[in-house]
Amino acid sequence: EFEQMPPAALRLYHDLVTRALAEEAIDESANDDDDAAAAGTATSAVPPIESPQTAWPPLPGVDAPGGVTGETYATLLTTADRRYLAGAVALGSSIRAVEVSGRPLVALVTAAVPESWTPLLESVGWRVVRIEALPEPWWGTHPRCVRYAADENARWGHMFTKLRLFALSNSSSIFYLDADALLLRDPTSLFRSPAAFAAEAAAGAHAATFNAGVMRLRPSEATFAALLALS
Repeated sequence: EFEQMPPAALRLYHDLVTRALAEEAIDESANDDDDAAAAGTATSAVPPIESPQTAWPPLPGVDAPGGVTGETYATLLTTADRRYLAGAVALGSSIRAVEVSGRPLVALVTAAVPESWTPLLESVGWRVVRIEALPEPWWGTHPRCVRYAADENARWGHMFTKLRLFALSNSSSIFYLDADALLLRDPTSLFRSPAAFAAEAAAGAHAATFNAGVMRLRPSEATFAALLALS
């Protein structure tokens, strides 16, 4: 259901991430601003991340009462890194641009995600659901996961929390996308797949695994409990 990212989508994602990185740089240098102020200098203001479009048609379960039912889009945020906020805004916008059936969007967020992000996420259609992060049974302990670059903990250190997707039992089918993905086509055929679970198989050294960045699954409390029991 995906193809090479079109130029318009690339420009949108690039603009949002650039703004996030610029704001992040200003936040990190805030503690040094006293000296700069004393010297008569000031930090340049950066425009805030804004929703690229806010006049979206209503979505059942998001703009209307009734909660999340039926077929649902989902993403997960587990860090205060604003690049992922930018990505989630771009992802939500890309879904609203191609969605034809009014399926709701659910963003699962952990305690690490600032509450101040909620209005912007909601402006592009995400229903923000606060969840408790699941402990990682392997990150930092498995031989392949004890050494990693500084940003990899945010990228890979919270994968187990994705299992909470199986606990969204009010939905019959969930199409999950990482916050740095974009949807380019209507995925109705994926939602209606008879398979209980579908994801892209990994290749090479990781051939026994799959890519958890894009998944289609059927929620099940029994499956959720069984997966937790394996940890």
